[in-house]
Amino acid sequence: MKNKSITYLGITLVVLLIVFFISKSTDKTVGRTEYFVKVDTNLVDYIHLVSPDHGETTLEKVNDFWRVTDPVDFPAEVRNVHEVMKKLDGLEIENLVSGRAEQRSNYQVDSTGILVEVKGGGKMLANFYIGKPASTYKHTYMREVDSDDIFMVDGNFKYFFSRKTNDWRNKSIIQINKDAIEEFSVKFPDKSKQDRKASQEPFELWISSPYPGSKSTDPTNSPVT
Repeated sequence: MKNKSITYLGITLVVLLIVFFISKSTDKTVGRTEYFVKVDTNLVDYIHLVSPDHGETTLEKVNDFWRVTDPVDFPAEVRNVHEVMKKLDGLEIENLVSGRAEQRSNYQVDSTGILVEVKGGGKMLANFYIGKPASTYKHTYMREVDSDDIFMVDGNFKYFFSRKTNDWRNKSIIQINKDAIEEFSVKFPDKSKQDRKASQEPFELWISSPYPGSKSTDPTNSPVT
């Protein structure tokens, strides 16, 4: 009788171990990456940023083009907007740091951090604080506005959102595909010159020459480097 009890106990332990390992294996198989924020960026048409260092800046998509609309109205620097969009497309959670409201200031996920509001079609798509970077500078602390939970999120990206309003503006005077340029001229009050592209395999050189009708008497042509 004693031997049977031991046998049953052994079988029970084996079954429990099998169930335990199967459940662990299943968890790994179906486990998914958890995101702090993951927005369909095709819907985004409004981004409002509040920084303790740089004040408030509003970016809006107007007729398919991004503009700074507050505190000034000016075309936005598209590269900077795209950097923000990349982050909104998916920020992975590393772990939960705290769920206590009194810890917010320690991680700068309150008014001492950057407030980000993201909307699409008038609806709020994301609303969160970006706090300070972790000690390794490989993670960033973040909190949703309506939650006490503070998360450590993968990546150090605060600087993408922390810009002066002037740095969000597109400061380009003109945008041209440089590879399409074959000739240009420069005119000054006393002289002018004309430059043209001359292909000399395996390089492309720019040859400078006096512009027709200029006052320059230098007849030489020379490569422009």
